[in-house]
Amino acid sequence: MLLEHTKSDWIEWRTEQTLRDVDLQIAAIHEAWFAELPQPQITESESGELRIQAPWLTTQLGKSNEPPAPDPAS
Repeated sequence: MLLEHTKSDWIEWRTEQTLRDVDLQIAAIHEAWFAELPQPQITESESGELRIQAPWLTTQLGKSNEPPAPDPAS
């Protein structure tokens, strides 16, 4: 009788504990995920030109972010 009476309370308490644990796990995943995100690199040339480079494109494509050099034949 007592077990039947308290079972719904126990289920509610256990659900709250589980959801609290899941929230903590999600927070830890978000911290690790955002810590690993590469940041854009902003550089300024001597002429004052600002350039933004995306390191994630370099690593994904295996190519440089530098614009192509001007064609000397042009």
